[in-house]
Amino acid sequence: MKKINFVVHIPKTAGTSFRSVLQKHKSVRMLYDYGKESPESTPGLVGVTPTELAPESEIFDADKFNFICGHVPYEKYLRCVPPDAVVSIVRNPVERVVSEYQHLRRHEGCHRSFADFSSDPLQQNKQWKMLRGLDRKTGALIGLTSHYKYFVEAFVDRLGLPIEPVAKNKAPDSDAESRANIPPGEIKSAFLNNKRDMDFFFEQVRIFSELVKDAGYNTVPTEDTNWNCLLAGRKKIVGWISCAATDCYFVTIGVNGERRAVISLDQNRDDIYDMGLSDNPLCGFSYPLALIGAEKGDRVTVGVFGAPEFARTLNIDWEQ
Repeated sequence: MKKINFVVHIPKTAGTSFRSVLQKHKSVRMLYDYGKESPESTPGLVGVTPTELAPESEIFDADKFNFICGHVPYEKYLRCVPPDAVVSIVRNPVERVVSEYQHLRRHEGCHRSFADFSSDPLQQNKQWKMLRGLDRKTGALIGLTSHYKYFVEAFVDRLGLPIEPVAKNKAPDSDAESRANIPPGEIKSAFLNNKRDMDFFFEQVRIFSELVKDAGYNTVPTEDTNWNCLLAGRKKIVGWISCAATDCYFVTIGVNGERRAVISLDQNRDDIYDMGLSDNPLCGFSYPLALIGAEKGDRVTVGVFGAPEFARTLNIDWEQ
């Protein structure tokens, strides 16, 4: 691991959880770049512009440091870090925007409305902006927040660092309540404002699902695969898919034929069992209806990425 690696930490993608376990490894010597105002930032990187950086800069001596991590775009260090040494995690775009909005309201006293926040160009297409220049041919490792466990497995396999996936930070219950109060029209506008991010995200889903498949997992269900889904309490989409330990599915949720989100299966979902969806509490999934921007008359579908025939339309009583 002689070359320096760059962890592009996109806000609200489980990057903090990943960094916390990575920096504890005895082999990791990390530089931090979280901006001028952050006490975490390494002094030698604060205020440095990309044009001032070069591979031969002393700070990039791989004998001293082997990781850079921070809320900075890949472009800043592209002259110093090869693209195949870049690591990052991406998240359902609008879900990420909502999460960052709630985080700023909770910790930094942000009083803007969601409509105002999400219409700000600085808050739009942030994942694409931070990873611009990295296509599938570059060899960068870009995982998914929803499939965090599999991302860590891929990271360990690539770099040979034996780290354990830790639980992602969990948002407070109040976040679920506040996002339910965001009008569907504002969520729908956020999807339109983040069109480039949506396209970029689903390209990363495709690439990462191929990586997972190459690692030995089955990513596409068969005709005999049993599953079910429904809308629970008009608040969340829930369901289950029968699966084995070697199955890794990328469950997709769409509105009017447009993909809106990708989620994973979670083991031991007793709430799915309690709803009578399955006689087995394994391999359930759920997603908040509030985060897909569906309104009266919209068609909501649930399926699996890579298996277009494996999809169902939810029966939603919009008058209820």
